[in-house]
Amino acid sequence: MATTRKSGLKSPPPRLPHQGPSQFLDKLDPWFVGLAQLFKRDVTPRLDRKRRAVGVGRIGEEKSAPPTRTIPPAVHPEWPRTVGGILDLLITFGDTKLVDTVRFMQGRLQIEALTENVDEALPNIISLLKYHVTVPELQWREMQGDKNAGRQVVETADLYNRWMHDQLPVRGVRFKTNERHNLLMIYGLAGGLGRLTPQELADFFDDFCPCGETHTPEVLRRLRLKLLKVLDRGREASSLIEDLRARRNA
Repeated sequence: MATTRKSGLKSPPPRLPHQGPSQFLDKLDPWFVGLAQLFKRDVTPRLDRKRRAVGVGRIGEEKSAPPTRTIPPAVHPEWPRTVGGILDLLITFGDTKLVDTVRFMQGRLQIEALTENVDEALPNIISLLKYHVTVPELQWREMQGDKNAGRQVVETADLYNRWMHDQLPVRGVRFKTNERHNLLMIYGLAGGLGRLTPQELADFFDDFCPCGETHTPEVLRRLRLKLLKVLDRGREASSLIEDLRARRNA
């Protein structure tokens, strides 16, 4: 889903000028604002430079990036299975510029989030980016006889396994959704984005989204509403599956 304004026959409505932090920042949780700032400043520009560095420069001459320590794949015996363990690993391996971002997250996340099993959280992120649906909802649809949902469960699991076993394509994976907008919105729903008006939501994305483009309030409002409904359906599907399994085991 595109969330940026494209030129057309009609001029877009005028954007309100910024009135300072009270416009929308006061409605957001400080941890999320800090995380969004760090993500835009440190993580995304480095990823963009890394993508541009991969490929061909002059004819027959491959560009090479300086060697860095890479995070071991999930098959490594010491690979952690919790969110907190992953954050500890990110501090030890990889680019040292990530340290500030990771330490910031460690200090703001609740203990329940740090102990969450990544085997449950990461497939959901993949499914949300790929299909705009959670894994529990796909599983419930499959249990009701939806063959297409079963195919999407398999594709999500395959992508997750390739990620965990260090088998992703060198140039990355393409999603039908805009992964930056969706990730910022998904994490932001826990940090206060649900309290913003559509205009404030667009102002936030204009300031913090790494894409650097101007965002449309109505399109972002629809994206937020869609993701809220998707997450609600996912929680409902999880409850239905748990109830069904409990009845079968009774």
